[in-house]
Amino acid sequence: MSVCRKLLPELLIAVGLAFGTAQAGRAQTADPLSIDEAISLARVHHPQAAAAEAQQEQARAQLQQAKARRLPTLSASEDVTYSNDPVFAFGSKLRQARFSSSDFDLGALNDPAALSNFSASATATWTAFNGGATRRQVDSAHTSLEAAKLNARYSQEQIASEITRLYYRVLLAQEEVRVADSALKRTREIAADIQDRVHSGLSLESDGLRTRLALRNTEDDLASAQSNVVLAKQDLFDAIGTPQADRPLVPPDVHATIATPEPVTAIHSPDARFDLQALRLQQQAAKQTLASIRATAWPQVSTYGHVENDAEHFVTNGSGNWTLGAKVELHIFDGGARRAQEDEAEAQEHLLAARERETALAARATVDSLQQQIGDLHRRFDTADAAISVQQEVLQTARDRYAAGLDSISDVLSGESDLSSAEFTRARIFYQICIARTELALASGSPLVSKAGQP
Repeated sequence: MSVCRKLLPELLIAVGLAFGTAQAGRAQTADPLSIDEAISLARVHHPQAAAAEAQQEQARAQLQQAKARRLPTLSASEDVTYSNDPVFAFGSKLRQARFSSSDFDLGALNDPAALSNFSASATATWTAFNGGATRRQVDSAHTSLEAAKLNARYSQEQIASEITRLYYRVLLAQEEVRVADSALKRTREIAADIQDRVHSGLSLESDGLRTRLALRNTEDDLASAQSNVVLAKQDLFDAIGTPQADRPLVPPDVHATIATPEPVTAIHSPDARFDLQALRLQQQAAKQTLASIRATAWPQVSTYGHVENDAEHFVTNGSGNWTLGAKVELHIFDGGARRAQEDEAEAQEHLLAARERETALAARATVDSLQQQIGDLHRRFDTADAAISVQQEVLQTARDRYAAGLDSISDVLSGESDLSSAEFTRARIFYQICIARTELALASGSPLVSKAGQP
């Protein structure tokens, strides 16, 4: 039973490596998934893209409503009434052109027989003047639509930033698997060498035990790294919105990325961000809305026309009439409702202005912070890159000195651990640089993805 327990971790690692190899074999047969393609897919399937499109559709509908107010309105109705009301009977016979001298009889006037009236009518109205309120409502709706389009573009940039970050997270997890696998191979080599020396009596049994423990720890690191790949891929493909699990990702060229100069954010200042442009347009729309509310204080001039046909039956025994007219209306007192609407529109304008200032300040602070962070990461990358070469020499020296009896097994295992740590650190810093550049592009209003698919 103890033998089985000892072999269980090795068996799990072997199964995991076999599964990973099989997955890699299938991935090699699939077309690679580039960052550009991942972003393009997400821009279609991401929920944020659907929400942005819905906001644009809402703004288009509001613009259409505002434009419709400039046109005449036309309505039609059919009214069927049956009554013996004296006034109704008298008027209905007049409108039906069935009134006769006998209808002046006092008995017929006071106690008429019940009759029916089928009234078909059509009414048209048109507002000829309302102080420019309608025109300003159209202007406000049009400006709001342009703001919605800019917000949609910013949503696309946010989606691109999120997908890029998740894409690099998968690549980092895969790189950590590669580093852990390399560490496992080196540790196995060290363990095999120590085991031979123990069997030959050149090393202590305790050295063999410590080496096997280090091997177990390295195997656990590899298993954890492989789990991280699965989780990172799941997050990426959930964000993309379509299954792409068998497609390999395209890692960036390390040397080309590090050699590329930092983005010049002065060319694309935070003021050029789509969300800030949208906030400015929303302020303009709020001013136009305020102007439209104030315009309602002017007299309103409207015209109307009415055509009606009244008949005793549905289509027979009837007569038609028409009416044309114009009306001038002035709102003298509304209990302060219009003033309250003006205050609301002014408050909305002030809110948007404050939000724009807040967003701009936060964007500038983010740009400054990310620029400093990227510079620091580049310096740390150079240090980590140099540390790998140093740790390789340190490990080899420790192994040579251990073979000569000058160093302990602790020095060898420490050298291996330091080399693995340096490789992990270098990989993490590199992808931190890639992600920070993406965040800088989003914060500064710069294009997120180049034709090469790298930030």
